[in-house]
Amino acid sequence: MKKVVKTIIIIIIVLALLVAVLYFGELFIKSHQNKYVNKSNPIIEIRQDYILTIEKENKKCVPLELRLYPDNTYELYTDYDACKPMETCLLMLKYTKSIKGTYDYDLSKILSTVEEDIGGYTEDTLPEYVIYTQDDSYIVKHNQTNQYINELLKQLDIDLNQCANANY
Repeated sequence: MKKVVKTIIIIIIVLALLVAVLYFGELFIKSHQNKYVNKSNPIIEIRQDYILTIEKENKKCVPLELRLYPDNTYELYTDYDACKPMETCLLMLKYTKSIKGTYDYDLSKILSTVEEDIGGYTEDTLPEYVIYTQDDSYIVKHNQTNQYINELLKQLDIDLNQCANANY
């Protein structure tokens, strides 16, 4: 009798674990479905809350940040809160001033030519650009040129090589 009870308890535990694995596996798949549907074009559809952010990596200063919105408007963040030199500082990066404008460009062109960001960089191997979406980040390496980013920046008359201004 004890053997039968033990066997039933083991079967119940195994079934409970199987249900948990299936439930959490389904949640994982749903939360990552866009990530794996089409690797050649990371953006399957532009959601209403979609924002694309482009930064030029620069190890010498805080970069300008360009945010592109789905209503064809953009913000170029040019200033940030900073602590005075030689002062203990616990501030997180917070941009404080931006220039707003509009754009007319197909952003999927840019994202069709970038690589998924897998990290692992040193100061000497930073990528040329880092592009952030709502869900992922992508890079353009220094040995690559992304003509679409360059076209967009030229159209907007923006130079991302400049540094953001510190507001003390």
